[in-house]
Order: sequence, then C-alpha cells, then structure tokens
Amino acid sequence: MNYKVLWIDDKPNDSFIVEAEAYDMDIHVEKCYNRGIEWLRANQDICMAVILDVKCKITEDPTEVDTPNAFREKWIEVVSLCSKDSIIPWFVYTSGDYQGIEALDLLPANKIFDHGHKYYNKPADRTVMCANIQKAIENRDIVRYYKKYESIVEFCPEMARELFRVITIIEINAFTNTSAFNDMRKILGWCVAYMREHGIFPPELTRMSSATYYLNNINDTNFCHKRKVKPRKDIVPDYIRYSFEICEDVCNNGSHGKMEGATDDINNLIVDSIVSNGEAPYLIRSTFYELMNILDWCTKLPTSEEEIALYREAIAKLNIQFDPNK
Repeated sequence: MNYKVLWIDDKPNDSFIVEAEAYDMDIHVEKCYNRGIEWLRANQDICMAVILDVKCKITEDPTEVDTPNAFREKWIEVVSLCSKDSIIPWFVYTSGDYQGIEALDLLPANKIFDHGHKYYNKPADRTVMCANIQKAIENRDIVRYYKKYESIVEFCPEMARELFRVITIIEINAFTNTSAFNDMRKILGWCVAYMREHGIFPPELTRMSSATYYLNNINDTNFCHKRKVKPRKDIVPDYIRYSFEICEDVCNNGSHGKMEGATDDINNLIVDSIVSNGEAPYLIRSTFYELMNILDWCTKLPTSEEEIALYREAIAKLNIQFDPNK
C-alpha cells in the first residue's frame, strides 16, 4: 500500500522521491508553503504525513527568494491542519545551509509522533527520516483500518478518498454518519463503469437503476423465463444481484433527505432520517459489506479483450430489452 505524503520544498530532489518509494511513500511535492497548505486542506483525508523544508518560499512568485522566513511564518498553519481531525505526522527536513539553524532547536516537541528528531539534516538524515515516517504512518489508527481492506483500495485507487472515509466510519462505528451513503453511492457508480468496461453492461448503460435492471435480466430466473432464455448465474451470481440491488436502493435513498411536506407514499426517502436518528445502527455497516462483495467480485471479472468479448456475446444472447434513457 502506498501512502500519500506531502513534501513542501522549493527545490525537491528526485533521488529522495525515489528512495521514499522503498518505504511505501508516494510523495506529492508543492514548491511553496501557500500551495502546500492549499493542497493539505483539500486532501487531509488521504494525506498520511507531511515533510517541511525550512529555507523555502511562501508564494509561487518566481521573484521570491527562498528564506527561513517561510517556515517561521507558515509552519504553525501546517501543523494546525495536521492536528485538526485525523492526526497527520509532520517532519522538518532542512539542509541547514543558512544562518540561524540553531533556532530549530527551539521548536516545540512534535507531540504527533515522538521520533527523537526536531528536524532532519538534508541529505544525511534522509534514510532515517524515511524509516521514521513509515513507522509514524503505520502507527496511525486510520492506516490499521485501511490495511484490513488493502486489496480493495489498491484495486480502485480512484475511489481511495471515498473508501477511506467510509472505512473510517465503519471502524469507529459512527453509525449515524449518513455521509457514508453518498460516498458509497459514488463507489457503486465506479463499479457500474468497471462492469460496463469488462463485459457485463452495454456501452450506453450509465445509470445505477439501469444496472440493477440489467443484472436482474442476466441472473433472475423469472426475468429470463419471460424471454424464454436461461439465466446466466455463472456470469452474475445470485448474491451479486442481491448485493447490487440493496446498495443501489439504500445508497440512493440515503443520499437524499426527505422532501419537505412529502409523504412517504410519494417520497419514501427514510434512510437518512432513521440512520441519523440512530434507529438503524447496522445499516451503514451492512451496506458497506454488500459493497465490498461487489468490489471483490469485480476484481474477478475478465480483463483480456477476448474474455470480455465472450461475456458480451453470452449476455447479448439473453436478448435484454434496454432503454438507456429510462
């Protein structure tokens, strides 16, 4: 599993980025503090550690000269973001080729992670810093949570942000946090696209409701009997049809609040209400595991053009009537 690490440095070194890969780090570089803070604010849920240069720049202005003032003015803002929600370990990495480096000895202890260094010398301490960053990351509760689902996260890295948020909700048992439904709905949409690209759905199918309909028409005996064809349970097993229909219904319902003044008969959007009120304490968790079933099944879909073509051919023989606009 690769960990996203922010490095704020106006003169980043490629050899450090390469070495960091051996410690499972994916370094994201920003060359000034303002840009680094902006990126961190937007990516706190996926950023696993932060590395700070001292003699750096505050802005992107090409005429600005790198000075230790950048660190003096901005490090507290960075550390505040690192301490906001999920605690992000931070490290100071500096060449020390400037006057006043001894001032760094006055830095307060890094309470986020006690690694025995207030700062690391560049490049002499590079390896020990990498090892300490990796240790700090892997000691985080949030990373231990993710490791339980590592194979799934690696399968769909595009959905890492959404997966991380939902996994955290599951692991801390925040059973009233209905934001999980919106994130799971996005992940389910990714599954639809993946299934479309890997032979299950036709190219024009984009809607999740259409995906539910199509899976029913591939798998369900009654649906297929009406068209005098045999269901292809070998392609779409029963549990996937059930899991998808449950996820689609619950996530769509839970992603919307009940319209003011509407009755449940007209607008049966009850999931957000009952979950946020604590009346369905297991619904987020059960829906999440149904979604994990779907993602795990997606990992086993054909990947070669020949196998995908065979799936498309077999499903085409089922003669499923489908209107992409409905």
